[in-house]
Amino acid sequence: MRSKPYGPYVGCTDGSLEQLERVLALLDKYGMKALLDIHAVRDSQNGFDNSGHGMDVRWGSEDQLVGFDVMTITTFQHWTIRAAHWMGKYDHETESYPVKNQSNIDFTLAVVEEMVKVHKDSPAIWGIEPVNEPWQFTPMAWLKEFYWQAYHIVRKAKPEWMFVMHDSFRGTPNAWWDFMKGCPNKALETHVYQAWNRPGVIGAYYTQACGFKKGVRVMEELVDMPFIVGEWSLATDNCCMWLNGFNDNLPGFPKVTCGMVQCAEPYMGVQPGAPPDPSLSLQGPYGTGVSGPQFGQCPVGFEWGDMEDEYMTKLTSKLLHSYTAGHGWFFWNFKNEMEPRWSFLEAHRRGWFPKDVSQWTEADSDAACPPNPDDGGGAQGFPAGTGGIALPPDSSAEVAKSVLASIATVAASPAASAGDKAAPAPATLAVLLLAFALVATLLVAVSLVRVLRARAAPAGRPLLEEDAADACSSYHRIEVPQ
Repeated sequence: MRSKPYGPYVGCTDGSLEQLERVLALLDKYGMKALLDIHAVRDSQNGFDNSGHGMDVRWGSEDQLVGFDVMTITTFQHWTIRAAHWMGKYDHETESYPVKNQSNIDFTLAVVEEMVKVHKDSPAIWGIEPVNEPWQFTPMAWLKEFYWQAYHIVRKAKPEWMFVMHDSFRGTPNAWWDFMKGCPNKALETHVYQAWNRPGVIGAYYTQACGFKKGVRVMEELVDMPFIVGEWSLATDNCCMWLNGFNDNLPGFPKVTCGMVQCAEPYMGVQPGAPPDPSLSLQGPYGTGVSGPQFGQCPVGFEWGDMEDEYMTKLTSKLLHSYTAGHGWFFWNFKNEMEPRWSFLEAHRRGWFPKDVSQWTEADSDAACPPNPDDGGGAQGFPAGTGGIALPPDSSAEVAKSVLASIATVAASPAASAGDKAAPAPATLAVLLLAFALVATLLVAVSLVRVLRARAAPAGRPLLEEDAADACSSYHRIEVPQ
């Protein structure tokens, strides 16, 4: 925000608030809505470069034989020593946080408060997410306390906004099942990608895509809040340039032979070194993996030859089958100049998505992933390495996403049919979703595409707003077990 700059970015984001206000005005003009997402916080919540600070980095050098000459090149190491210092200084040796950095947490809460204050009168805001992708070593007690404090800041000024929380790569029911129980206007989101999978035949991606539905349904049925797949793409490899950081990649990645296309012209006017010099090979400094322009060509994803469009269309439908089983989905991202699998606009233009994603039905889902009686319908949850549920602590699947900004569409999907066997949502959520559907049939969110799914209310006395308000307003400082 304008009054909360921090080093080394003072001055670098001048004008960004005005751009956000311009986008919000456009969304309001066309009857669309936005979710505000705090993607970067001071000292990094996950160590990714897209958190504002790629922590930690160790610099070095090595000699290489180039022709008949020995050249010294600059190298750096990041992924094997990555850390996040937002909530405190992370100790690699003990894999813990000895001391909490309350100053950083209070700084972020102040940003949340200011964002609400600045945008509270904007009719285009649907909700807010106070921090993106806090990594899995974040102390859960500290994170939940932060979520509580941010929630009450939002509730005090804009109680109708949706409060969205990332699962901290711990998308299991036991981590969240009773958190904020009874509180209104909250949701939990997870990020699921196949880009970090080991290479395989297309059928393996299909099977996994259909299997994601079980993980979504488990969270929907056992956690006391709507569950959203907050990020996903159609990528099946790590080839997208700088996906895992500038001139870097995870050790050993990419694991396929990437395509190369002419690098795109800069979209923000004249920029140093853009587009890359077509006479130069891969330039340093060099990270632990390979990603960067070579001779004016930039790496892009491996294509499936003549079957590309057919395979991607089928994969899209199978992923929609799984992600519409919850309360919605966000596609990352809206536009990418070179990578159609990371670009909703280009994927839609190629026919991979349905013409109108809001018209996706249960019949479409059944056709995409026919039930298999031998495995209970093919549902297998979110395996390790997808960036979603059941992510192991040392997994590299916590996604470092494309640095390009994104906007996406949101649409209301048909209500569950009478034959839907899914566990019903609380009445309050059903009423809220019905209200959203009456207000607009098409919502568009910044950074994502998602389908909101209306669900039936349970029998018995509905949870009243005053009940939830009493429960939530009674919170002062809660001790949450580690």
